[in-house]
Amino acid sequence: MMKQVYGDDCLSRARVHEWLKRFQKSREDILDDEHPGPSKTVATESNIEKVRGFIKKEPKSSLRHMKSELNISKNSIYRI
Repeated sequence: MMKQVYGDDCLSRARVHEWLKRFQKSREDILDDEHPGPSKTVATESNIEKVRGFIKKEPKSSLRHMKSELNISKNSIYRI
């Protein structure tokens, strides 16, 4: 019935049970848990400027070379 009323904005049954378990274990906040590893957002203003500046200085460099020099993944450089 909740899905009928709220459509895609409604939580799935599995997600409701997951949150129920969390709160039964005395969890008090609703914020997401921290995830290990780097942030998923790599197209920050500083990274965009780094990539553009590098391309201006070395326009014929490869993605692999840019990755090693800028310490940004090849996929992120490609997307930028």
